[in-house]
Amino acid sequence: MIFNRPMVVSIAGFDPSGGAGILADIKTFEQLRAYGLGVLTANTFQTDTEVRQVNWIPLSQIKEQLGVLLNRWEIEWFKIGIIESSEVLLEVIQFIKSKCADPKFVWDPVLRSSTGYLFFNNGHTIVTLLKYITVFTPNLPEFEALVGTEERAISLSDKTIIYLKGGHKQQAELGKDILFYKGVKQLFNPATYGSAKHGSGCVLSAAICVNFALKIPVPLAFEKSKRYIEQYLTSNPSLLGYHTSP
Repeated sequence: MIFNRPMVVSIAGFDPSGGAGILADIKTFEQLRAYGLGVLTANTFQTDTEVRQVNWIPLSQIKEQLGVLLNRWEIEWFKIGIIESSEVLLEVIQFIKSKCADPKFVWDPVLRSSTGYLFFNNGHTIVTLLKYITVFTPNLPEFEALVGTEERAISLSDKTIIYLKGGHKQQAELGKDILFYKGVKQLFNPATYGSAKHGSGCVLSAAICVNFALKIPVPLAFEKSKRYIEQYLTSNPSLLGYHTSP
């Protein structure tokens, strides 16, 4: 805690366009009144329209970055974005758990870019992956690949909150998010959608992480996060959105 703001860590990649990854997360954290810290998992060479290359940060260096922060501050909430594999994901979580009393994780899976660049090498079941995850925020292709069905999500939601983002749905369902929480399914309809934005999934998940760190109750934390991302999507017509205070 810095004064009256919670400290939140983004564990994600560096996107030089600023639309996704750590830069997008930190912008969101700041606007929603949290102090953002960052741990780099990858250095990407990309713009808002293409990914040319990804240089993965070795697991040992990810742990070293985390260790420096966790030796200095007590931190409760962590947002995990792009990460090389399920094995690295689980190693990072276990390392944090060895340093923190009761860490909470928002995992925003990034399986591939919109242009088809493969990011996440998965060798584990969804039950294993979600064992220590507090909030799981897949888009529709990620949901279908990792969870499969809504019935499965309802079952998994007894232990992990699942928030299915609606940005990749068909036009009629676009922006309609679904919350699976304690065995109950709840629909979040958009007040307005705006235009597509590079990194909007990162921004929404970062907002969710902050609102939980601020102790906002479920489902209000998701409602506030949805309003924030809608403000971001309507900020301008380009692929890069503006972050403004809600």
